[in-house]
Amino acid sequence: MNSNEPADAGLEALLRNSAPAPLSDSGFASRVLASLPPAQRIPAAPWWRLQVALIAVGAAAGLVAALSMISSLDAGISLATGTLGNVLSEPGAILALGAIAVVWALASGDEAVN
Repeated sequence: MNSNEPADAGLEALLRNSAPAPLSDSGFASRVLASLPPAQRIPAAPWWRLQVALIAVGAAAGLVAALSMISSLDAGISLATGTLGNVLSEPGAILALGAIAVVWALASGDEAVN
């Protein structure tokens, strides 16, 4: 309950009034906290620079590979669209895809609704 609405004030008062008294530990908690060493800041891992360098090298290698494949990608796209166009121009292929879609929809039953 993080809100400070007026309706919460009554509940908060009820909870505060019905809270049990704190347990006496004879100063045990204070002694334990006093005996703990002071908090220390954990230094940053020295290998973060290596991670950044590896990510940069990987990104550069991916960019070089993508740029070198653009010419072959154009040829591959035209081949794929041509082949796909030839397959989808046949009525039998369209009927087969439709039948597969209907069977899949009927087999999935209620799972498709959820």
